[in-house]
Amino acid sequence: MRFISRLKLLLFARSLETTIKQTTARDMNYLISLLLVISLPLSNAYCQTDSLPMPVLKLSYTFDKLNPIQSTQNENLQKSFLDSICLPTSNINYQINKEKFNYQRIDSSYESVASSLKENLHKDIYKQIASQILVLHFIDSSYVGKETNEKIYKYMEEMTKNNGINPGLYAYGLLKIGSFYSGIGICSMYKKYITISDDYLEKRKTQIDEVKHNFTNPRDDKVIKILLGVMERDLNRDIQFVDHLKSRFEILCK
Repeated sequence: MRFISRLKLLLFARSLETTIKQTTARDMNYLISLLLVISLPLSNAYCQTDSLPMPVLKLSYTFDKLNPIQSTQNENLQKSFLDSICLPTSNINYQINKEKFNYQRIDSSYESVASSLKENLHKDIYKQIASQILVLHFIDSSYVGKETNEKIYKYMEEMTKNNGINPGLYAYGLLKIGSFYSGIGICSMYKKYITISDDYLEKRKTQIDEVKHNFTNPRDDKVIKILLGVMERDLNRDIQFVDHLKSRFEILCK
């Protein structure tokens, strides 16, 4: 092992999902949830996606690699805040208690709650998670209409602006709203989210390489082996989503 101690590995495990700013991290519970959600059945409302895995909630807590202690404190503060307003702190928490997170309440109070929060850790994490929950709900809804489609796009934009990069939700969301927008409009959306997702995938690949390069025999360490396995599995899921986005773009926009 070189460069990184085992303690730093655990800290790195909390930050392996860096986002656009490269200063945020996913809840470690999300890694565990990736192994569990695979067995969850798709809703009948998901359409034209037989070849795609199920989209999941992705959480990115604020994380500064140069100050891991403060980062852990910030994450705990964010989790406490999410608990206080009845929002999930991890994907597995969301999957197990999905009925608890009432989308109507979140949707109707989204703007008022967001505007009441100062520009700090709480506002970012609130927008990031609440918007993803709403996209997950609306793409899973059997109802198709102007209002639903507008909300899907609105909340995809909100989650993206707040470090909620999620190729799975882009893929399902654009499938759902594709017929509502004009050819130019939907093609513009595909192009934008493909660019964002490609950048996201490159950062994810860099993270995996970092783990491999900083350990002499990463596959011989059980902890590292599990970590790499989860990282690579999650990456491959997102690659499927991005490939789907590109395929749809070629069909619709070329």
